[in-house]
Amino acid sequence: MGSREIRVGKNEARFREINEAVERLTPIKARSIQIICECAREQCVYVLEVTRDAYEAVRQSSTEFIVCRGHQMPEFEHVVSDHGDFLVVAKIGDAAAVAEQLDPRT
Repeated sequence: MGSREIRVGKNEARFREINEAVERLTPIKARSIQIICECAREQCVYVLEVTRDAYEAVRQSSTEFIVCRGHQMPEFEHVVSDHGDFLVVAKIGDAAAVAEQLDPRT
């Protein structure tokens, strides 16, 4: 595995872990949750509001992440769907392998 791919996978997995904690702390009746952009940029702190259903749909795949428009990195991921304010991306290659290894739901 390349070191850059590993770093990208780890960065996004770290943001996913934070968002998992946010999701657990959000009241179950809430229709949406505020999460941190799950892009690979180490200093990114953009907050996105997503529906709980959209969030749960992304969490069904270990390699999918929610990122701000323009934060996708085509060398490590491809866009799965466009939700206007955010994109769902899927990791590829070594970054996908790291994301799968670090998925807290598996």
